[in-house]
Amino acid sequence: MIRTSFLSITLLAVLSGCAATKAPVDSVTTTALNQALSNHGATLQQTLLEQSSMQQESQSAQQQLLLDKIAELQQQIAALPQPEHKPEPVIAPKCEPVVVTQQSDKMIFGDAERVLAPQFDRTFDARVDTGAAGTSMIAMNTVMFERNGEEWVRFDLPEDGEKQTTFEAKVEHFIQIKKAAYEENDRRPVIKVRLKIGTFNGETEVNLTDRSKMEFPLLLGRKFFKDIAIVDVSKQYVQENN
Repeated sequence: MIRTSFLSITLLAVLSGCAATKAPVDSVTTTALNQALSNHGATLQQTLLEQSSMQQESQSAQQQLLLDKIAELQQQIAALPQPEHKPEPVIAPKCEPVVVTQQSDKMIFGDAERVLAPQFDRTFDARVDTGAAGTSMIAMNTVMFERNGEEWVRFDLPEDGEKQTTFEAKVEHFIQIKKAAYEENDRRPVIKVRLKIGTFNGETEVNLTDRSKMEFPLLLGRKFFKDIAIVDVSKQYVQENN
């Protein structure tokens, strides 16, 4: 009985010893783990901080690089030659030229005018000649004849192309046109012709001659226009539309 009790007491002592020995092992292991976890957490936090700092430094470097590039481009642009600023041309409104056809009580003739001869149904381009006294009109194939005791003249006026029209008119008188010393004077018949130019519409004396080789079939002399017009030789066809 005593032996059995002793064995029981001994067994309890051993078990108690094992229990007392196991508790400290568990406590050390937990502390170590917590410490390791804390260490790893600190290390991770430090790593993240370092990576964030490196990223910020990289971003700052990239931003500075871009700013430097922009500044360089701005300097290059400023160094380029600037185009000259030219003011926009001002376009004045178009004004139709004012043609003065009359001064005081007289018309203005250019050195060339168009003249209507109603009795011949012709409009002539006429040279206004301040150096000639009389007025001359083209007349071809002139033939003198007598009618009722008076002198008449038959003559042709050219039309477009080679066509000609024959007219007859009473001769008012003859004039002598002096030529070169070695040529005979030119005796021309003078007839009355109604001419219309500008505001003038009336009869005037016209001598007939062959002007087919001249530029103008009609020449207006001083006797025709001295009382009705003044001549501006810098202009032409001033009275064309009147």
